[in-house]
Amino acid sequence: MYRDDHMRKQVAQEAARLMSEHGIEDFQHAKRKAAERLGYTHLRSLPRNIEIEDALQSYQRIFKSDVQDTWLHTMRMLAIDLMEMLSDYEPRLTGNVLSGNVNEHSDITMHIFTDCVEDMMKLLHKHDIDYAESIADVKYGNRIEQLPKLSFYYLDVHVQLRVFPHQGIREAPLSPVDGKPMRRASIAKVKELVETDNI
Repeated sequence: MYRDDHMRKQVAQEAARLMSEHGIEDFQHAKRKAAERLGYTHLRSLPRNIEIEDALQSYQRIFKSDVQDTWLHTMRMLAIDLMEMLSDYEPRLTGNVLSGNVNEHSDITMHIFTDCVEDMMKLLHKHDIDYAESIADVKYGNRIEQLPKLSFYYLDVHVQLRVFPHQGIREAPLSPVDGKPMRRASIAKVKELVETDNI
């Protein structure tokens, strides 16, 4: 049992390293790759996503502490710029830029709310932002919804906009990290966070 727990911890640490150093975003992919590298064959008892998230925070605190605060501040300032641009769509920051667990590969992830996606796309065109459109699975309890996702680069930082119907602001989807309702922050909250960034 002890050996199993020890190996789970090692897999979590290796998955965290892969996510930090190679920009892997998918927890499942990172943990399977880590298990393969370490020769861990108990794939049914891989570490949970929250264990990897904790290991990722520790890894970046140890190995990236000299630059992480600068990355975080820069990304949050860019997020504020975007949120002001998209203010008609009640943007909410989520993901690593909100949690503070960023590295040089991190995306700025936002939820925006509109019943007319085309109007929001026109706004991006107006600002000369070329985006790629796709579909993202979003989980709510026992149901999964497919919603539009727009991806683009904003001043060399990758951005993902998840587009929800206007009423979607009332219910946050579940986080892939801990399975709880996803944390989302308004522009006012992000500005508060920027004031406390350690730069």
